[in-house]
Amino acid sequence: MEEQVNQLTPEVLIMAMKPHLTDALVMSVKTTYQFNVNRNGKIETFYLDLKYGSGAAGSGLLPTGSPDVTFDLTMDVFHSMLSGRLKPIDAYMNGDLTVQGSLQDATRLSELLSVMHIK
Repeated sequence: MEEQVNQLTPEVLIMAMKPHLTDALVMSVKTTYQFNVNRNGKIETFYLDLKYGSGAAGSGLLPTGSPDVTFDLTMDVFHSMLSGRLKPIDAYMNGDLTVQGSLQDATRLSELLSVMHIK
């Protein structure tokens, strides 16, 4: 699994998310997210906008201002969540995922995660 995690980058995650961004998802979620992912000791940041237009995802900070929710986690934990091996609530309760912002807004991200299939 270590090799798969090393190949998983924010750019790969962004490309995996983009096909699932829809007006309906944005209307349902109505939240912006920032991910600070520790990958091999380096923090890589990317954003997910599920609040405006048809949604957007990209590297770096959210271009429209401060995110509603910020997640801090390792790439290994993120990969486990995306592959369904780890529930986000379990990662949060174990201290492997920290959340800044509303937990209710954070849980809305599950609508996107449920349709993504990353192995």
